[in-house]
Amino acid sequence: MPVQRRTIALDAGLVSELKNVASRRGSTLAGYLRRLLRAVIALERQGIDPFQVLENAYMYEVLTSLGAVPAPVKLLRCCRRDCVESELEEFMKTMKDLGVDGWGLLQVIARSLRAPQGGGTRILLPRSHEGAGFALIIAKVYGYTVRFTGDYVVIEQKPQEERTG
Repeated sequence: MPVQRRTIALDAGLVSELKNVASRRGSTLAGYLRRLLRAVIALERQGIDPFQVLENAYMYEVLTSLGAVPAPVKLLRCCRRDCVESELEEFMKTMKDLGVDGWGLLQVIARSLRAPQGGGTRILLPRSHEGAGFALIIAKVYGYTVRFTGDYVVIEQKPQEERTG
């Protein structure tokens, strides 16, 4: 795609900060801004306010730093484990139907729970970890490989049929 050059006026301090951010992300200022603008346009095309996304992401980061994770409202009505599992599975099937990337979701959950990730293709959780049940439901709905090794649950990105085929 041909590149068109445009000039926009920005405060020198803002340019300096943006260059630092881009550098920390391993990018040039122009590359960083192109990536940022592509994301903004993609959200706008879906009718989503990018500023709201940033505010929500910030709140999510604050909540996860306090040990909270987002959950479907229906779960608040559940008191029994079978109810929770059923509601989560239904919720995850809807997420999958909406095109939500299951592996990306597992990685977000793993990061928020500070669980190790093996090269981006494997997630390791202690069986007793509070997020293990939720991660197992996501893995089931999306068809990821699940192994139990001692006290750990290993979720791998490849579906079971790809591993054995």
